[in-house]
Amino acid sequence: MYVAISNDPSQSPSTCGTAFLYNISQRTSTSINFCAPAGTKLTGSSVEWIVERPQDSNDNPYPLANYTVVPWYNTTASVKTATGYSAYEPGNHPSGVVYDFEMLDDSGSPISNCDDLGRGLWCTHLGFVIGGF
Repeated sequence: MYVAISNDPSQSPSTCGTAFLYNISQRTSTSINFCAPAGTKLTGSSVEWIVERPQDSNDNPYPLANYTVVPWYNTTASVKTATGYSAYEPGNHPSGVVYDFEMLDDSGSPISNCDDLGRGLWCTHLGFVIGGF
């Protein structure tokens, strides 16, 4: 799966962007344009790779799949500059902090965690895995 999220701050409004998803194995793609709610103001600049536990329309989390590992390779964010683009990766950033993170189960115990690999993230299920490693 290839995912690209982009926005062009020189366009008006600068709070709009495009998400592009490409299924590499099936060779299918889709894209969607979106805008932040009216009145949203952007301050500073940051990049976030967000992983959230899915939930239903009543904010009840769904059970997590029992997976072994989920590698995210080549996670890169590019920022347009006056001379081209600057690339940012989890392990290659000129400023800011990279956090390792955990996903919690219903009782608040860690069930999954992700670590910085430099050019990507490595997410591991901490619970029982059928068949083991």
